Amino acid sequence: MLSYQGFLDKGVHGQVSLYQNEKKELFAVKSQSISIGVAKEIEILQRLAGCDCVIPYYGQVQEGTRVHMVFKFYKWNLQKQLARPNREWVKPVFFQILRGVAQCHAHNVLHLDLKPTNIMVNDKSCEIRLIDFGLSRIRHDRKLVWTREVVTPTYRAPELLRHESYDEKVDMFSVGVILANMYGHVKTFFSSDFDDDDIQYAFLVKTLWTLPRNYAALFPGFPKEALSLLANLLEFDPQKRFSAEEAMKHPWFAS
Repeated sequence: MLSYQGFLDKGVHGQVSLYQNEKKELFAVKSQSISIGVAKEIEILQRLAGCDCVIPYYGQVQEGTRVHMVFKFYKWNLQKQLARPNREWVKPVFFQILRGVAQCHAHNVLHLDLKPTNIMVNDKSCEIRLIDFGLSRIRHDRKLVWTREVVTPTYRAPELLRHESYDEKVDMFSVGVILANMYGHVKTFFSSDFDDDDIQYAFLVKTLWTLPRNYAALFPGFPKEALSLLANLLEFDPQKRFSAEEAMKHPWFAS
């Protein structure tokens, strides 16, 4: 039996509340109206059951026209972690993010909304959990048709800005922006101020993909050992862009 403890957050489609059981264990309960999108999210969460970098999902309860989805509660997300002054945690946390994305892709799941607020972090162990699979899709051996309702604009890959079909490599571009964000560069090159995809695309071409590309100058203070990793995650051509598995093998993680 769960008892209500308070309100946590509210989104476009519903709200998240905090609950506690008789063992004092805490749970985040996401409540929203029943829809095809919710059914797809539940299917994806069930597909990812057992992935240790994905938020533990305990099932759902239907109440009238609403469904309540029960998750393990985590209080700390990557956005809060970014406020910490030191950056010693970046490498182990980022590696865990790559592991989580690799787990999703191994199950043919594209997350499609990777950003710091959708990555929970254990501030003591650096373990992470990916959350919010509301925009996620299952890939069935083909590229997905473009739609505007995927990926927060700041983290959107060039193929999405060009309104092209896409695959799991859009997640990898988002991961690259997250890595830039970890060292304080996201607002310099990736902006949510652009309402028009064509304008943001032109801006990124000018700043990131116009040769010669001097990433050391573009990202001052970024670890030089990780610059090639960043460059391969922000690769213009999705066919050349690193996969999660390739990124995990980068020498930076062994240094």
